[in-house]
Amino acid sequence: MSINHLRTIVIGIILGTVIFLLSNALSVIKVGIPPSAIVEFSILLLSLIAIYFLSKGHISNYGFKKPRNVKWVRMIIIALALGAISTMTVVLSGSSGMPSIKNLTFPQIVLIVWLLASVAEEILTRGLIQSYLSTLSDIKVTWLFITFDIPTIISALFFSAMHIIVLFSGADISTVAIVMIYTFLVGLLAGYNRAQSQSLVPAIVLHASANIGGVVGGILITILTVLITGNPPSM
Repeated sequence: MSINHLRTIVIGIILGTVIFLLSNALSVIKVGIPPSAIVEFSILLLSLIAIYFLSKGHISNYGFKKPRNVKWVRMIIIALALGAISTMTVVLSGSSGMPSIKNLTFPQIVLIVWLLASVAEEILTRGLIQSYLSTLSDIKVTWLFITFDIPTIISALFFSAMHIIVLFSGADISTVAIVMIYTFLVGLLAGYNRAQSQSLVPAIVLHASANIGGVVGGILITILTVLITGNPPSM
């Protein structure tokens, strides 16, 4: 890997980090909506502005185009399963879970977590960062019989690292560790589909499916626990 490649990686990570941290800083603004909504909207807006200027208006180079060669059903099923397994692992491990999500109503979860976060975070990670690193696409790594390029891996690592911040919302270390592993795997799959389809659409759909799967997993583990013990799980 050349010095130019390393410089590109550093710039891409710094750019993504600045957008992410600035968006979280803006969450202190009191406007009558959940802070998480402010964070996600800020990520979306700042990422779109950065993409517009970096692409000089040619945003199709950053994934804003019609997808091709997508195996939708398999992709969605895998994402749903990952989300469900993640939530069930948190509950079964006795971890605290994520207070920032527990405090949301179901309509807020749908609007903020399933829709807004899925779009905003994918535009930042798979749109801005992965596309900015596209000059490194020829450098590949094979893992679990799947070949990933370096932009996919770095965007997945960044996506995972973004979730360290849930520590500051009251989540315990075990919850953060589980969420980071899960988001890294989701990030790899989202990045892979982004690279294969040349579009952000599959990555957004996969992300949303994983988030939906997380709620489904919570419902399933609650039902199973009640059937077996007669009491709901402590969450």
